[in-house]
Amino acid sequence: RLLLCLGECQCIYAMGGRPTAAVNLLSAPDDNMSETIAQGMAEACRKYGVPMVGGHYLPEETAGVATAMVGRATHLLRCFHGRPGQWLMVAVDLEGRQFKDYLQWDSTSFRTPQ
Repeated sequence: RLLLCLGECQCIYAMGGRPTAAVNLLSAPDDNMSETIAQGMAEACRKYGVPMVGGHYLPEETAGVATAMVGRATHLLRCFHGRPGQWLMVAVDLEGRQFKDYLQWDSTSFRTPQ
């Protein structure tokens, strides 16, 4: 659930920015699943201190989520500015783990906002 928001937040941070708002699209076949997904979205937004400012809900549809994040930056770090011979830093949270059976790395769902 946290991964819905996390990927977008990390992209903004990686470009030298700070996320400021989230907008989500949620679809679910029933109220129970929609509640579970919505709680996960809200938890992710709380952990990252990013308000969810809007979105859309499609009831009685296949379960799915899409997230868009808005952010601010004074100087964007873009991949196009890289040059041969420059250093590349890769940061990996070694305390993380695979998320369920998905090809996603979970480094946040077990952490607090601090």
